[in-house]
Amino acid sequence: MVTAGLRTLLRGSKDAGLALTLRTVVNSKLGGIGKMTQLSIDTKKRACRLSLDLVGEDKPIEIHVIKYDLQMKGDKATVTVVDASASREWITGALRTFVVGKSFEVPAPAGALLKLMA
Repeated sequence: MVTAGLRTLLRGSKDAGLALTLRTVVNSKLGGIGKMTQLSIDTKKRACRLSLDLVGEDKPIEIHVIKYDLQMKGDKATVTVVDASASREWITGALRTFVVGKSFEVPAPAGALLKLMA
């Protein structure tokens, strides 16, 4: 029988591994416009926080995905952002227009990690 403490430790390791993988994938896509410097994922609450250092911005952009939904179908994983906010009001508006309520395929490396750790 797995104790609550061990379950919490395993979930923390899963969340950290997933965050590292996703941060690497996102940074490879951002190219010359910036870098994701922090990403923390809470798979139990289905929430995450991230910090972006974008070119031309004096301060990091903080984004809080308040709630997401994850669907696994075979080897494919999709995530739907249910609610999100940001440290800049205009980014919160953009998130609500272009991200919230939309489904996105999770990159293959992160999807494989999710499947192994599910």
